Amino acid sequence: MKVINEKGKLFGIINIVDLLALLLVLFVIAVVAWKLFGDSIAETAEKNREAAELEQALANRIKVTYTVRCSNQRESAFEELEKFGFPQQLAVNDGVVDGAFITDAYSEPSTAFFGDSDGVSVESTYGSRVDIVATVEALVPPSTFITVGTQELRVGKTHTLKTQFLEVVGVIETIDCDTAPFVEAGLEEPVYTIPLNK
Repeated sequence: MKVINEKGKLFGIINIVDLLALLLVLFVIAVVAWKLFGDSIAETAEKNREAAELEQALANRIKVTYTVRCSNQRESAFEELEKFGFPQQLAVNDGVVDGAFITDAYSEPSTAFFGDSDGVSVESTYGSRVDIVATVEALVPPSTFITVGTQELRVGKTHTLKTQFLEVVGVIETIDCDTAPFVEAGLEEPVYTIPLNK
């Protein structure tokens, strides 16, 4: 069988000029399709790659649950937190903290002890001020010092709760984590699960 027959057809099927015209049309269609959809395909592939990397990074972490009491806050601060529902991802600087979320929060009247005229301590509320008590769940790498974002976790330590919509400062009251990964990694087991006495 000849490649080009006596009528000028390639393999006896198509004329060379027709084949070149067909290839040109297919090339133009491919270029137009790439211009229309190429960026979104590349963006989707990049997002999928980033998600896979994040999933792999988070797979090697342990779950830490801690509570933060933000005392003497405006009631509107709690309302703002509650308005957006839970979970809310924690933020740091201009980004988010991967794998760290406020999963629940409640408010209670903010109280303090004052001395009366006889020198006796009396508990009193701060008018419309409230304490915001938030529960945070985070995935952290096993380390002697547990950190979420840029903040170390320790009972009694000041901690900033920052989301896209709110930033308040409180004190960590409790920390609970699975300590087995610390032991497996050959690290000293952290002692962070003692609740702060109010």
